[in-house]
Amino acid sequence: MSKQSAEEIFGRVARRIEAQSFLPNSPGVLVDNEPVFCTGAAFVYEAAQGRLSSADSEKLASDLLSNGKSGLVQKAIEFDLDVRLVEQTISMNDSFPDDCRKARMHQEALRFAAGRKSR
Repeated sequence: MSKQSAEEIFGRVARRIEAQSFLPNSPGVLVDNEPVFCTGAAFVYEAAQGRLSSADSEKLASDLLSNGKSGLVQKAIEFDLDVRLVEQTISMNDSFPDDCRKARMHQEALRFAAGRKSR
């Protein structure tokens, strides 16, 4: 399998953010037994898709939500992702107030997916 680009992953992250009713602080929360990821957790989760079975994807979702920011970074290392990018995404996600986080991070994910650096 060819390695996915960060731009491809961020395209999927943007769609995930858009579909969620809100965007939480890191790492995310469980709502009605469904994970609602922060942007950093969504990036790690989307990057892992295609590499994992359905059961392993569910375990990953649980691990991402229960192991905090350091757990997100650890999973990024395990999946050979750009750790600095994941850390910056987590930091940016958590820097926005609740009332504008979803819109701002959706915009940032789309910008990155288009190949433009985040502001």
